[in-house]
Amino acid sequence: MSKAPSNIHPYSDYEGSPLWKVLSNAIRELVKNGDLSETTAHPYVVGYICKKVSEANELKAKSQ
Repeated sequence: MSKAPSNIHPYSDYEGSPLWKVLSNAIRELVKNGDLSETTAHPYVVGYICKKVSEANELKAKSQ
């Protein structure tokens, strides 16, 4: 049985998007300066926040 590549995660649809790039950089900066400690793999953290921002944007669009 082959092992799945480690870069596969449930948020791959967001990876590479402008939102992903901004959030990823911001999180890395916070980690670097000690304001944040990541205990979960970076793609999962970034992906989850991308998902929540996207959902919020969809709700906002529907309410207008």
